[in-house]
Amino acid sequence: GINFYDKLMLGAVVHNYNLPPSNFQFVATPLFATGTKKLNGIGRLEYSWLPSTNGDKLTLSLSGAKFTGGSFTDSTNTKNPLQFSKLTPSLKYVFANKNTRSPIKKFIQFKTFLINEATVLFKRDIVNNIDVITYPKQQRYVNQLQFSLENNRVLYPYNAVLQGEQGDGFVRLNFTGNY
Repeated sequence: GINFYDKLMLGAVVHNYNLPPSNFQFVATPLFATGTKKLNGIGRLEYSWLPSTNGDKLTLSLSGAKFTGGSFTDSTNTKNPLQFSKLTPSLKYVFANKNTRSPIKKFIQFKTFLINEATVLFKRDIVNNIDVITYPKQQRYVNQLQFSLENNRVLYPYNAVLQGEQGDGFVRLNFTGNY
């Protein structure tokens, strides 16, 4: 992997993805960043099951990622990396088609994005007459509910996504359609 702050990241991928897919699947990608000398990576745990006999599928998953999202160089020329991490639990329900040959896919999914990010805070110590720089962690979240309908047929494929998002101080509703 590579990004602007971590530079080149070296690592490996460990997974159990196979055919046919098992109910429990995982992937882990630990990465060592050559620029920040930090351990980063991404990962996902997923468990799927069929809650009924008609072919509906329910998937519970947890994914995460950790990287450097910025840096701050202080007056002593020390570079301080600002870490970013995200944890995303989700629940996805895939509706079965009445006709097994149908290319139509429908699902509803709920996700919560739990984001933790280091920031820079400047304060002035008036007693000692010095500037104090700290790196507090800022936490935020975004809840997302989406309904998706897609048809990947050869001629005239289409998809439609209705999505609602909510976080601290905002609510957003959007629709995306492609034909």
